Order: sequence, then structure tokens, then C-alpha cells
Amino acid sequence: MSIDTFASWLDQTPLSEALKNSALIIPAAQSVHILSVAIIVSDAALALLVALGLAGADWPLARWIGATGRRLGWALGALLATGTLLVAAEPTRELPNAALRLKIALLVPVIAYALWQRRRLARAEPAAAPRIATAVSLALWVVVVGLGRWIAYA
Repeated sequence: MSIDTFASWLDQTPLSEALKNSALIIPAAQSVHILSVAIIVSDAALALLVALGLAGADWPLARWIGATGRRLGWALGALLATGTLLVAAEPTRELPNAALRLKIALLVPVIAYALWQRRRLARAEPAAAPRIATAVSLALWVVVVGLGRWIAYA
């Protein structure tokens, strides 16, 4: 089945129709999606600042990572749920979009990398490797965010 065929099928489903006819669901989903992105990117940026020794000197990196884990889990779950709703609302516009497909393709390795790094950094004190790892993680999230914004213009 091609992406266009799937998008056309999804566009005709009761879920897609309900989303298109609701005045509240999509704006609410977009708001939660953006707030979730803000949580994830700000936590990645703060992790980099802590790893560089520019913030949070009173908390070791491992303690900070432990303190933010639950919040990040909720934010990732919210991103998945709201992203799915946003695509289901306009599948014929969203699914063929190259920026969306690249974003989705990058999300799996970006999330896997971030989770792996969090586990690894939770056991280490700031050093060169964690600094590079947190910088890479933040850069990858910025690329995903940029692609998310590009979806509207592609």
C-alpha cells in the first residue's frame, strides 16, 4: 500500500472525520505537543549546561538526570499521542510530506540515543564524553524540532 493510499484511507476514517470537525481537539493537541517539545529540548539544553559545568554545580549530573526522568517520559508519551492525532487530522497533507517522514524516521534513533545516554550519564560525573553526548543529543532534538516546524511549510 502506498503512502498516498494509506493517507486517503485514514482521511476517511471516523477518527479523522471527528478530528476535522472538532474546534478544540487539534488546538489542544498542538498546544500539548509544543509544550512537550519545550520540556524535552529545555531538559536536553540544561543537561548540556550541567555537563559543561555552567549550571547546576550543586547537583551532580546523575542526580539531575534521575530527577527529570518521569517528566521526560510523560513528555515523550504526550508527543507520540498528540503527533498521532495531528497526523490523523490531516493525513493527506501530513503523510506525503517529506519533512514529516524524515522527522519520524529520526525520532526512533534520537529517542533511543537520548535514553541510552541518560542511562549512561546517570552513572557518570561530567567529563568530556558526557559533554559531547549531551551536545549531540541536544543537536538531534533541535533537528527534529526544525523538521516539525518545516512540516507546515513543505
